[in-house]
Amino acid sequence: MEIFRINIKPQADIERHEAFKKSQHNCPMCDAKLEFELAAGPTMMSLIEKARCTECDVDIRTEMHTEQ
Repeated sequence: MEIFRINIKPQADIERHEAFKKSQHNCPMCDAKLEFELAAGPTMMSLIEKARCTECDVDIRTEMHTEQ
């Protein structure tokens, strides 16, 4: 007979993860959902991500990511 294990994270880890997701997907000023845009970067293996809040009409961040 096989016993199945369920890995349950502590509540503090779950809350920290949810706070991180909110900080990445919501506007820090008005808490609205951000609108994301992806574009080709300057090199063949890079992407530019732009996050914009349409409620505040502000560009929140622009990051360049390297494809793996």
